[in-house]
Amino acid sequence: MNKNMMSIGLFLAFAMTAHARQEQAQQILPQTGVTGGLVAQVGCGEPADLAALSLNVSFTVVGLDTDAARIAKTRSYLADKGLHGRVSVMNWDGKTLPFTDNLVNLLILVDETQTPRAEIERVLPPGGVLLNLKAKTAERIWRKPRSADLDDWSHYLHDSSNNAVSKDKVVAPPKGLQWWAGPYSSRSHNWAPSTGAMVSCGGRLFYLRDEGPIAAMPHKGAGMNWAMLRAEMPPMPEEWSLIARDAFNGKELWRRPLEGFGQTQFEDPGYGPTQWNIWSLPLSVKRRLVATPDRVYVTLKYRGGLSALDPATGKTLWDYMPPENTAVDEIIVQQDLVFVRVRREIPRKGEAPYTREGVDQPWAKGHPGEAYDKYVESQPPEMVAAVDASTGRERWRFDAPRVGAETLCALDGAVAYYDGTHVVCREAADGRERWRQPAEPYAKGGKYHRQSYYIGSGMGFLFLWNGRAYFSGGEGTTCFDLANGQKLWTAPIQHGMGFGHPTGLWVVNGKLINESPWQGPCDALTGKYLGKFLKEGPWGSTHGRCHRGVMTERYYMGIAFGIEFYDLATGEMVSDNRWLRSECALGYLPANGLLYHSPDPCACWLGGRIRGYEAFAPSAPAVDYDRLDESERLHKGPAFAGQADESDKSDPSDWPQYRHDGLRSGQASCAVPTHLKVLWRAQLGSPYDWRGHNIVSGLTPPTIAGGKAFVARKDANEIVCLDAGTGKVLWRHLTPALVDSPPAIVGGIAVFGCCDGAVYALRASDGALAWRFQAAPAAIMTLFEGRPGSKWPVHGSVLVQGGAVYCAAGHSSFLDGGIHFFKLDPQMGRLLGHARVEGPRYPFHEQNPFVEAKTDQWGRVERNPDGYHPAFVDIEGHRADILVSDGTDIRMGQTRLTAEMKVSSILREQVAGTAVKRRWLRPLHLFLDDTYYHRAGWHYSDTYYGGANAAGAANAGKLLVFDDQFSYGAQWEGTDAGRYPNHLLGRGTRLNKDRLATSNEAEGFDARRKDKPVWSVDLPLIVRGMCLADAPGGEKSGLLFVAGAVEKKPDEPDQLAPYRGNGPANLWILSTADGKKTAEIALSAQPVFDGLAAARSRLFASLADGSVVCLGMRE
Repeated sequence: MNKNMMSIGLFLAFAMTAHARQEQAQQILPQTGVTGGLVAQVGCGEPADLAALSLNVSFTVVGLDTDAARIAKTRSYLADKGLHGRVSVMNWDGKTLPFTDNLVNLLILVDETQTPRAEIERVLPPGGVLLNLKAKTAERIWRKPRSADLDDWSHYLHDSSNNAVSKDKVVAPPKGLQWWAGPYSSRSHNWAPSTGAMVSCGGRLFYLRDEGPIAAMPHKGAGMNWAMLRAEMPPMPEEWSLIARDAFNGKELWRRPLEGFGQTQFEDPGYGPTQWNIWSLPLSVKRRLVATPDRVYVTLKYRGGLSALDPATGKTLWDYMPPENTAVDEIIVQQDLVFVRVRREIPRKGEAPYTREGVDQPWAKGHPGEAYDKYVESQPPEMVAAVDASTGRERWRFDAPRVGAETLCALDGAVAYYDGTHVVCREAADGRERWRQPAEPYAKGGKYHRQSYYIGSGMGFLFLWNGRAYFSGGEGTTCFDLANGQKLWTAPIQHGMGFGHPTGLWVVNGKLINESPWQGPCDALTGKYLGKFLKEGPWGSTHGRCHRGVMTERYYMGIAFGIEFYDLATGEMVSDNRWLRSECALGYLPANGLLYHSPDPCACWLGGRIRGYEAFAPSAPAVDYDRLDESERLHKGPAFAGQADESDKSDPSDWPQYRHDGLRSGQASCAVPTHLKVLWRAQLGSPYDWRGHNIVSGLTPPTIAGGKAFVARKDANEIVCLDAGTGKVLWRHLTPALVDSPPAIVGGIAVFGCCDGAVYALRASDGALAWRFQAAPAAIMTLFEGRPGSKWPVHGSVLVQGGAVYCAAGHSSFLDGGIHFFKLDPQMGRLLGHARVEGPRYPFHEQNPFVEAKTDQWGRVERNPDGYHPAFVDIEGHRADILVSDGTDIRMGQTRLTAEMKVSSILREQVAGTAVKRRWLRPLHLFLDDTYYHRAGWHYSDTYYGGANAAGAANAGKLLVFDDQFSYGAQWEGTDAGRYPNHLLGRGTRLNKDRLATSNEAEGFDARRKDKPVWSVDLPLIVRGMCLADAPGGEKSGLLFVAGAVEKKPDEPDQLAPYRGNGPANLWILSTADGKKTAEIALSAQPVFDGLAAARSRLFASLADGSVVCLGMRE
């Protein structure tokens, strides 16, 4: 049974009462046509209504109410059913819907509301539905129409014409976050891109992704460019899927597995010096996915046929398999026909001839031109076929010597392609040849043989516009009459080669434009040169992006640094967004009035960039960001200013904050015995889902104080307090949204931030609310990995220092008015200080006072704008994270905050020579990113290293704990610790003990230790948790507790199981003096990331199976 129809039935089963409203809903709900996305119900009504809606996993459900008692009742009902978290219940003011624009797919009005109609329409996206159960029958359903100013992006090159120009008039420079989804990064810089294709149509977003664990990255080689035979490839398990999300809120709708996709199965791209790294994706992979309003067309097998899927459910509607055991390699759709490039053989990577000889640089391992040309010419002929879009029946099929990648295109009843020697045009209806004209391919040869655009990357570029065909090849660009093939003109303007990827060529507003800074546009009708295209571009010192730029009829979105917006009417750059980088080879997607971004493999500018799958809106909310009326922000609960219970008094041996203290040291203040036994286990029912990226699933690490242990259940929107002695649940507190990290315990109060944008304080003895402080400047929700959360969320783990609570609210200083910092009184919730950081909005052409302009090897002057620091491989800007102390000031990555709430950029302080030399802990990839991305890690030092990874550095690692003299870092075992470190499966983890005095040499992406570790130990574990503690009996040396999954040996099956949180797990206890193991204990599951804590001579662990375990000596 269709899961959406089943959920409607369940909704009705829950909702059947004597009320006429629910009887009418039985007839109305199926008529809405909403099958997934965000459902918001105004008025909780009967809790069963919300519960039933949540049974459709494609729905995120939010209940809104103004009555506190009804909210509490509904939350309690949902918690009893195990559905709280899948359904979020929130308070609202009864007038302004707490959602960002265009977010809610189905708005159900159960109660009478004072909300203006314009407000209702604001939160509905195009196609969104209002279901008003209080209205007359004929007026109960209203669907928001789609604006003519919006456009889809149905193909990789926008549409079947290959002229990749969007007609979207709303897309503009990014200023607001529409939604976020994980993971944060691509799998590796030294492997194929993890997002292979992305399109949008009908209010949905579809993409192909390798979902293999990011931590499992056994690529080989010490540089960005390397090549090897297939027989030399290390095992690199890949798990490709087709994923569908709602385009306006990012809610995952469905997914389908893909078969045979992967680096070793792809063909050699043929255009670069490398075979295996981030530039090695064949162009045809991005052309294997097309979306229309009623179909998604995809190759579910890499060497297989074509499938048409229902875009709402992912169900297969029909399959087409071409004859002769051939494979569909590219897809375009024009009206009622699907045109496909069919290949008799797709050679596997490594089968092409290549040389290990460098050309003029040792890393440039390229193809020998003559041998490669012969190899290309030996490939069997291909085919072009037309398939009925509704039925999958083949209409026609013709042979072709070959079909150049990115040349198959269709428009106005014609389908065209380049076969290696001729541009060929056929009638779309029956395939009859309309005309053919000779055309030269791109020039062969070149220093790295980059122009050998044959198999993987085509032989040129062909697109159609306004009755004309434009072929970019060896002679430049030639324009043909699409009706008869007459050659109209040739101009020396080309679709060329960018940094590891072809650049763009478009006709927009009557001009033929490419991305070369040395070639201006020409008239698309006559070929006449029109002069310079753009005025002065962005300054800076780095290579351009590894993908095409993006074009709409209003903007050219350049690829020099991140994404630069140029106004096509003036040629002026109006927005420089270095804080964004999208997936290599794929780039950005403009559609639905939004700009879509995908995870990238870059290390540049990590401290200022936002990462992951996102949609960005062209405007931020119109709110007063600096309004600080405490009467509006502070809500006093029943336990406000109450006395703490005597039993809640803290002990010096407690673990009261995330990672124990404000330094986030991971060092306990007690001794823990080595002969540990499980004293108790509390099963809380929140297992870790590794695809949730440690953001929305599983338990948080514990904090322990006053004889109690505290954890948050991320999937259930719940804080749980356990008796630290017995594991008995003492109380539970339900929250409006998820809490991503544990509370801090201070003075008998548990204080934590919430994704709803507020800070909460609960009485530790019974969980009663003491106070709630609204940190977000307005009640505006979006979706965060499919879960509702504020545009200004607050991490659960606030920082307690000097008797005050510090927190940050927001995502990025470049979005939605920036990031807010607050200093609060932990007992009273009183506001003690506030600061807001926004931008910086770079002065595009104002020289950085700390970076001198220089002349490069080509005689060009390289200048750098203020705020951009290439010496540190970073940009100024601020990215929200859990706060950490350096002992005096508050730190957040590259941001420093004083107790007086003064914010500064550490980058600027370092280049100005005014940096405060105190060590602080900083993960380059955020505290809660548990993916172990290979180009990032944790550092503990007094210097900010920018994009430098942790693999070769002292006092660094994938996870790190420290005391006042030494640090202990978990490093991946691999063959390279430099710019692109790897991790060989089966090799486990290396633990390094470093003196804090050991410094690093940092240059660009590298931070290299200046001295050897005190000791190094290899563990057969994928380390997920560490903590330090004193040894019992006053021993001089301490103990290091390390826990994780047991890594499988290379010859064992399913090597990825430990990376998914499955399989056996162990706890090792090592002496800090020499690293020798003193004990090993089996665990029921591996810990959640960073999930160990120690207090009062006991070890606590939050485990991936949803349990909390306590180990100690039995009395």
